Amino acid sequence: TVLVECATPELAEEMTHIPEIHGMLEQRLSDRCYAVAESNARPLLKILRERGYEPSAAKRLSGDD
Repeated sequence: TVLVECATPELAEEMTHIPEIHGMLEQRLSDRCYAVAESNARPLLKILRERGYEPSAAKRLSGDD
């Protein structure tokens, strides 16, 4: 399981309205955090990047240097 933490509760709520990632967010753990299966972490980050979000762990999990 991978923890996805948003900068604000509003951003976490906004993520629930992105249809492509809806099934990837397994459980909301707090007002800013979601549990995501490890197998969904890279696809989730890719979708967020394509939508204009820049996750802080995107470089590390995508393998970019």
